[in-house]
Amino acid sequence: MTEPDLDGIPPLSLTDEAAYRLGLDLRQAAASQTAGWMDRCLDVALNHNHPFPRGEARIALQFAPADAVVAALLGPLTSPNRRLRRRAMTLLPKLDAAVLVDQIGDWLPTASREGKRAACVVLSAIGDQAEPLLRTLATAPDATLQRRAKRALTVLADRRSNATTNEPQSQSAQRPFGLRPPHDGAPARPRSFAVAAFNFSYGVNLGVLIRSAEAAGAEAVWIVGRDFY
Repeated sequence: MTEPDLDGIPPLSLTDEAAYRLGLDLRQAAASQTAGWMDRCLDVALNHNHPFPRGEARIALQFAPADAVVAALLGPLTSPNRRLRRRAMTLLPKLDAAVLVDQIGDWLPTASREGKRAACVVLSAIGDQAEPLLRTLATAPDATLQRRAKRALTVLADRRSNATTNEPQSQSAQRPFGLRPPHDGAPARPRSFAVAAFNFSYGVNLGVLIRSAEAAGAEAVWIVGRDFY
């Protein structure tokens, strides 16, 4: 087997090179507590399009004062911009649950319709501490908000049931978790290959990737880079 020609690997594009440097700068700024580092990380985590600096910023924010980060993210959580709401929803559940529940409880009465719906997603990810707020949202006059809150309460109930019985209760957790093997056995692979996921942004993307890799006959999926997973 011949060795790969490493000299033939193309260099990073100017965009990727700049994003890589920005991610390393954010890591250094957070480690040294440089003035303004938290605001800079918030801006990158919410607005940057490249996954590497955004991932570095998300990790750094877990070490910032939770009350300050939650307060800064409640605005984007109620933004009319769907991308900002999604990114805030991704960041918030990683913070201190008690601080998050306390601040969301104070914020909910004045939150927009979009913000309250987004809060249902965040609260369901927190766990049992969020149940009182979800029960309040489940009685809201907005029918869509009611459905979201009740669905989140069902998720929490399923989670508790799974913890005590070790049996999957929700429909999405039923077997088979992956693809069924072909009746006549797995086809021979024309070549051996694996898939690498580098600094992906959303966990749902990873699930799709693994199922696609399985369907294509990959031998493994490698998770590469810094993220929550």
